[in-house]
Order: sequence, then structure tokens, then C-alpha cells
Amino acid sequence: MRVKLSVGAMRIHLGSLFNDNQVLSASFHMFINQNSKEILDELKEGLEYELAHIFIKLWNNVYNKIP
Repeated sequence: MRVKLSVGAMRIHLGSLFNDNQVLSASFHMFINQNSKEILDELKEGLEYELAHIFIKLWNNVYNKIP
């Protein structure tokens, strides 16, 4: 199975970062959101590979329950 990931736009917000240091959290979120395309490009191949394996396991479990 092959998975092709396509993301048009992405915005991330994570909570409870850096022991709730608001300055570091704001800087981190700004960096992540301003560079989301480049970050996703770096992670895309691994995400597609792992999603394919998750889907394969899911479908194998479904088919194993069908008599």
C-alpha cells in the first residue's frame, strides 16, 4: 500500500510547552507556523510510510474478522 500525503495549509498550536513559559511558547509557535511547509517537506516521506503501515494493520484486522 502506498499513501500520498498532500497538505494545503497547516497551523499548529501545542499546549504546556517549556514549563508554560509564554515567551518560548510564542516563539516556538511562530517558528513552526512560519516554516510549516519546509518542516512538512522534511517529515512527509516518513509520515507517508508510517501511515501506510497503520492502514495495512487496520485492514488486516478488519479482514481477519470476516469469516
